[in-house]
Amino acid sequence: MKTCFKCSKTLPRSEFYTHSGMADGLLGKCKTCAKKDANTHRDRTVEMAREYDRMRYADESRRSAIRKRARAWALLHPGARKAEQAVCNAVRDGRMVRLPCVVCARADSHGHHADYSKPLTVTWLCPVHHAEQHQREGRMAIGARWPNDQVRHAREAQ
Repeated sequence: MKTCFKCSKTLPRSEFYTHSGMADGLLGKCKTCAKKDANTHRDRTVEMAREYDRMRYADESRRSAIRKRARAWALLHPGARKAEQAVCNAVRDGRMVRLPCVVCARADSHGHHADYSKPLTVTWLCPVHHAEQHQREGRMAIGARWPNDQVRHAREAQ
């Protein structure tokens, strides 16, 4: 057991990242706090983070790995992939209009499917609120962020 210096919770050692510079070999803050700090930092320095992502994505081996993960996800989730394609095709063909996020009105919204068997019945949510909705539904790990646009673009390029 170890106590996180940020949230003061006593947690199992497995809830801390390894860190060779620390006396016990573990980071002083728990994984949840570390993720929260990393996301906060990224949000504060969004332009720098985007440039960093562009540089990383320029590497062909990284792009190849992203495409491989996207294909694996599509094979594991055929219903979700089919619903996603149906929405993309409907938006492209003008049969459906992408609306702003229903929570915060951000323009870069995703179509959230409550039921994949109804592919054109979606709620438009920005990436942040979409991830939160999936977390509430148990479809995404708590604290996880929605995959960045590069993953979506790699998937569409297939």
